[in-house]
Amino acid sequence: MSEAHYYLRAIFPFEVVKGVDAKVVYFFKEMFATDKFWDKNKNRADKEEFWIELSTNFPTVAKYINSLNLPKPYNSNTLFGYLIWGHEDSLDDNILIHGSTFKWSCDQSSFLNLDGIANFLKSEYGAIDVRWTTDELTDHFELLEMESGNEVIEAILSKPKEDLPTFLNIHPLLDAKIAEKLTED
Repeated sequence: MSEAHYYLRAIFPFEVVKGVDAKVVYFFKEMFATDKFWDKNKNRADKEEFWIELSTNFPTVAKYINSLNLPKPYNSNTLFGYLIWGHEDSLDDNILIHGSTFKWSCDQSSFLNLDGIANFLKSEYGAIDVRWTTDELTDHFELLEMESGNEVIEAILSKPKEDLPTFLNIHPLLDAKIAEKLTED
């Protein structure tokens, strides 16, 4: 099976970012462990028992899988393309957390669909913007265009001046716009 490099970026509101980073990292670690379990057990005859064991041992990932509304019982093909894999030891090399931004990138099996993970990061952890791409589908230079007209920046800047963060070094474009708004009369 071929692999591709995947990139995911999630932006969280300033009010929830504290503590969310550890929960999101835990979710990714649990996903890695779930994938190992799934790989060893995906061909089990008793699919109901498989699901009970998976949901007992990996409750956050079970909640994520339920959010996908996939047909049950889950079998070897149902979860393919929805679970990411990796090694917990390498997670620190694949995650970057800076201010309110969480970034993950890693080589994964081709045709992985991160829409479910993106939606779960929004619904479960309060991310206000999650985007992903892969080098098999996207020109990396398209990522450079994400700043223009970014609704996240507009959402942050629409807050009253007293609710804006006073610390900067979040993102160069956002820092400049916040600094400009903070100095307005």
